[in-house]
Amino acid sequence: MKFSFHNPYDPEFLGSGHHRIIEASAGTGKTHFIEEQVLFWILHGAHLKGSESPVVPEIHQVLVLTFTEKATGELKLRIRQRLADFVRQGISSLTSPLPSGASEPEMIQRADRALKRFDSACIFTIHGFCNHIIRTTGISGDADFKIEQNDLLREEAITETVRRHLLRWFGPRLALALTVAGFFDYKQRLNSEGFAFDTRLLSLLEHIREEGLPLDYSPTAELMETSEPLSGDLFGHLEPTPSPTAPFAEEADELPTELNQRVRELNQNLLNLEESVLFAASFLQAGLDRKWQENSGSESSFHQELFGARKQFNSRIKTVPPAWMEALEQLLNSLSEHPTPEPAVLWPLLKEAAESTVQKMGPAIDPSWDKVDSSLGLWLKSLVELWEGLQGQYRPLYEKFMELCSLQVDRITSSWKRTNRSLEFQDLLRFVDREVQKQPELPAILRERFPFAVIDEFQDTDPVQWSIFKNIYLVSNPKASITVVGDPKQSIYGFRGADISAYGMARQAIVQDGLEGRLAVSYRSSAPLLAAFNSMFSDERWFGDIYHPVEAAPDDKRKWTWSQKMAGSPVEVHDLKDAGNQTQRMFETGRIIASDISNLEGKWEILERGQSQPRALNYEDLAILVSRNKDARIIERVLRERSIPCSIYKEGGLYTSVPAYEFLVLLHSLQDLNRHYRQLRLTSYFPAPLVSVATLAEPGADHTVLKILDGLRELALSHRWPGFFRELLDSTFVLEKRESNHLYEARISVTLQLLEEFSEYAIGYACSLEELIQYVQRAAYGAEIQQDLMRRKRDKAGVSIMTIHASKGLQFPVVFSALQFTGKAGAPDLLRYQGKAGMKLSLSHDPDRVALHELERLNEDRRLAYVAFTRAALKLYVYFVSNANSIHPLQKEVMGPIFSDLQESRKMKELHFRNAPSAGIGQTKEIVSEKERAEEEFVFHQPDLRLSFEKSGIQSFSSLLGRIASPMESRSLQEKLEEMLSPFQAPTEPATDEIGESLPAGIDFGLMVHSILEDLDFDALEQVNSIIHRRAEQYFPDLARDSGFQAALLGLIQNTVQSRLPGCSVALNQVPASDRLAEMEFFLSSNPEEIAGLTGVDLSEFKGIYLRGFVDLIFRRENRYYLLDWKTNRLPSYGPEQLQKEMQHHRYDVQARIYFQAMRKWLAASIADFDPSTDLGGAYYLFVRGMKPETQNGILFLRPEELNV
Repeated sequence: MKFSFHNPYDPEFLGSGHHRIIEASAGTGKTHFIEEQVLFWILHGAHLKGSESPVVPEIHQVLVLTFTEKATGELKLRIRQRLADFVRQGISSLTSPLPSGASEPEMIQRADRALKRFDSACIFTIHGFCNHIIRTTGISGDADFKIEQNDLLREEAITETVRRHLLRWFGPRLALALTVAGFFDYKQRLNSEGFAFDTRLLSLLEHIREEGLPLDYSPTAELMETSEPLSGDLFGHLEPTPSPTAPFAEEADELPTELNQRVRELNQNLLNLEESVLFAASFLQAGLDRKWQENSGSESSFHQELFGARKQFNSRIKTVPPAWMEALEQLLNSLSEHPTPEPAVLWPLLKEAAESTVQKMGPAIDPSWDKVDSSLGLWLKSLVELWEGLQGQYRPLYEKFMELCSLQVDRITSSWKRTNRSLEFQDLLRFVDREVQKQPELPAILRERFPFAVIDEFQDTDPVQWSIFKNIYLVSNPKASITVVGDPKQSIYGFRGADISAYGMARQAIVQDGLEGRLAVSYRSSAPLLAAFNSMFSDERWFGDIYHPVEAAPDDKRKWTWSQKMAGSPVEVHDLKDAGNQTQRMFETGRIIASDISNLEGKWEILERGQSQPRALNYEDLAILVSRNKDARIIERVLRERSIPCSIYKEGGLYTSVPAYEFLVLLHSLQDLNRHYRQLRLTSYFPAPLVSVATLAEPGADHTVLKILDGLRELALSHRWPGFFRELLDSTFVLEKRESNHLYEARISVTLQLLEEFSEYAIGYACSLEELIQYVQRAAYGAEIQQDLMRRKRDKAGVSIMTIHASKGLQFPVVFSALQFTGKAGAPDLLRYQGKAGMKLSLSHDPDRVALHELERLNEDRRLAYVAFTRAALKLYVYFVSNANSIHPLQKEVMGPIFSDLQESRKMKELHFRNAPSAGIGQTKEIVSEKERAEEEFVFHQPDLRLSFEKSGIQSFSSLLGRIASPMESRSLQEKLEEMLSPFQAPTEPATDEIGESLPAGIDFGLMVHSILEDLDFDALEQVNSIIHRRAEQYFPDLARDSGFQAALLGLIQNTVQSRLPGCSVALNQVPASDRLAEMEFFLSSNPEEIAGLTGVDLSEFKGIYLRGFVDLIFRRENRYYLLDWKTNRLPSYGPEQLQKEMQHHRYDVQARIYFQAMRKWLAASIADFDPSTDLGGAYYLFVRGMKPETQNGILFLRPEELNV
């Protein structure tokens, strides 16, 4: 495929009046080109198509649109600066030549005029542009629209749709329609819960357009294969029943013709489905055998025959899953008890039983069914055939019913919003799109107002936005020009509604009679790095022909260069194929990154543009990019364990943070001080002691707070926002330090970022106080397009760890790319994939559509990886997995094969492949202990501490353990993690019959048990089931509803709290809550000699020791205090000898001595007349898998004298 591109900096291209589209690859100076283009138009103009002579616009005639409020503010500053530079320096300030004959004095005069009128410059977000159209063209009539985001409105409209409209449209058939649509299905997930019908409907409403929903109703391979022959065999004799018209009589005038027709068709479809369900019921009833219901359980004849049928289908089968058997029994009972069942009642039973049978045996076309000859086996085959025959009716009905509900909910919410004179952001786009198409004079007005338009970040738009600009500018003789700038390779915001097909539509339309340009010089990455990128991304398994090579700008044009020749390759590729599971890989990645950082930081020098002297590469020059915040937190902990300063960049929650809430309270106080005064006195702006706030008197006229608020109110009401924000910082107490250093730095950083962004909005839009309050509220509810992310909380934040989305627009000298390693996630309720006319949606999950959805997701992952890699300016480290049981499709289908080919060919000297940290790049720093808490099975979130102790004297148990082990005893991280995550591989034949042996191993199980025991009131076991269910949903959602799993877990917890503890002769459920303290965190100051006596470690190099840890439980019995630690290790047996061996193996004995010493010091400081000989009871280590009330198994008791106390 050959492409013909223009150089966008060519004067003929800059001055062309044609429509244009420009591809701007990462780092090629997209924003600089937009500055240059706007400057060229203002200085020299262009000959627009349809105009008789060249047109030179004024500043207000140039429309510039970009993605976020922050980007618009940046563009305003940069364009204003370029105009000022031209006024001072003339043509010499330009980076591209002007056509011959251009008059410099005349152009300086134009630039000066534009600079003086710059406040009228039209630089907006796309939503801001639509709002501008509504406000200035009169298309809204006398309505004063407010931009609001009200998610509750949709939920109320769903209720209104079901209660008022659906019942009148469908009458008695509504129950079946709602059942098919999942109306009664309640789903609980890790982070959310709700009814399936509502959740899917809300998802659909996010994608609704003026013409409806882009649902894909095309035939699918699966439906054509299954429905045609089976419908002929089983349902062919059924005659379609005419659909009654009565339910529509009262609605005929209310519904649009299109919706009325949809309702009629759905009624007919529901009648047909009812008849088919009843036919299927009678067919299945005829084949019932009464002996199948004589008894239940594993000894019943039904179980035996079911097992036999499954064994015939697959001879390797050895069990009958209880859930499948239960689903079949429920269907059998319903068919037996109701000769003519209600279709709506029968449907979920039929669906569950049939789908389970297909899952446990196979579809009807599977030849293995031919081996099944038992009566139950033949009945099961009929069940599967009937169900597959129903698919042709059920699936289209389900999709069309959901679409109808979506359209009606949208109609209701639109009506309510019109009455309230409000719009949501998507309504704003749809409203403008509709008016632009409906009123032919409106596009002409806008072309005359803005004859020159440029749209930035076009890859992040959608078809509705493109429709607006297409109908304004792409007409015959437009006398206007539109320039679209973007990069389809960087389209990564699909989850927020961006649709890459909009870029394709724009390109196809523009190139027919316009120009296509490409920015092909990178001002970010070095030539060797770009050579590697060009080789990787041009591979057909990545982007193929749609990728165009990029060249490097000269060194003096790039921000960073190496001051000396860099040893090693610009791209280091590390294959983690030897690492096991996902957690293990991420810990291993963190370990390798830490080593790589130590080999780089301070040992290499870079030269920054504009500086004469090189400087050392420091931590702030490094960035680690990950796919998920969860991965960022893992790597952050590994780096901190190795004393590498780091921070997570752009944490979520900026607009829901405490400073955001405090600012909103301040704004409300300016409106109504009496109502919000006490809230205001709890903020950082006017802080008062917490205990006195409730009794504060109303402020008098001469009160300091009132005087300051009066001044702020006057500035706000007169829209003098620059003065308002200056006065806010000068007169209030928001900048006053009242907390520790790190908390103060974090609060001030977030506060200043918020005030910066809110001031940009207030000043840029000259908004009122009420409008600013609404904007702040919308931001808190997530209505704004911009990301709710915090910037760094400290200037010297160390290594930046961030997600790929947070890294967009940033660049770093060195980047470490640690993309996700897990296998592909399951398909969501709503599938998304590219169709011929843009993004398509599907509620159907047939294999073809799921495959299209997976391909769309993989393509977005390709683009995410491109964004991640191209953040690097000088060096890139890539960590991936080439071979494992469950890895991400991007690594399996794209990165792995490409890297393998490049490694075998050995043609790319810019890539270095390794399975260990780089060698030969300087001395490696001494690395502290590996990332794990070897003293516990659990991993906890540890709050950041900003401490300045002499000589690294901060220690944890794991770091002391590393000093205890001799070099010969040290183990690899792989071994340590395997031991921590799965301490014991159960033998083929279990040696014990403990309840805990049937439960999972690993860190998640340990976390779950720990959280259950932490939440549980030991003497109120009636609450344990709800706690177990909640925590199981969090840690093991696939097992949460397994009755066997829940029963085993309940037994383990009951055994733990009911077993009598030796030494105090009491069970935990007999210890009152007032005598228990869970999860006590300690931070122990001690001297090296004392800790050396407890651990046997030489710590003479330190002047002082500070130990930090967590004690699972401290309890009191008969005025003696005991320490307790839970362990979920899986052991061959749980007798005293095995427990002692486990304590020694993991050095829990050292942990016990340290923790007991911490408890002793805490008690000594808390209790008057504390006497260790009488007040200390001892320490318990409970290995909960082996505990039983009637034995001492699993319990290890250490007396005070064994703990050196």
